[in-house]
Amino acid sequence: MRGCLGCAHETHKIVVCGLGGSGKTQMLYKLVLNQDVQMHPTVGFNLESLQHSSNTLEFWDIGGSYQTNQLHYYHCTKGIVFVVDSSDNIDARIKLARENLQALLGNPELTGLPLLVTANKADICKLTNDEIIEYFNLNSIQNTWHIVSVSAFDRDSVIQALNWLCFNMNQ
Repeated sequence: MRGCLGCAHETHKIVVCGLGGSGKTQMLYKLVLNQDVQMHPTVGFNLESLQHSSNTLEFWDIGGSYQTNQLHYYHCTKGIVFVVDSSDNIDARIKLARENLQALLGNPELTGLPLLVTANKADICKLTNDEIIEYFNLNSIQNTWHIVSVSAFDRDSVIQALNWLCFNMNQ
């Protein structure tokens, strides 16, 4: 596990990024509150905590309109969740999401951290996981990564995805 002076050992900080409208906040509210909530664009960030297995997960849900390479929320981060709207067509939004992920992974604070890519909106999905792997060139990144299809409205699918992230944060 990557050490960090001044950070609680039992709490794992996870940044949650992706384009606006990808379902980051809805996914977290379903996870933490087990409720579907009426969403509005996130301004800045949301901070949510969840006890998961033996871990306390502290999610920093960063608003999708912010450029990920200009943020300073990454100190003491243990894992990354990047949310892709799998109902998007292969167009400017996918290209922008790919650029955001590349910028995110270019931040030295995040080097080598486990990356969980959630292909959200699996219930109305247009893009397959294989297509997302190809479009985002995931096989070329150096971080340990995993992709999983989820629906922000299906809490169990998100919890199963977090199992992978928790296991890899503790390695």
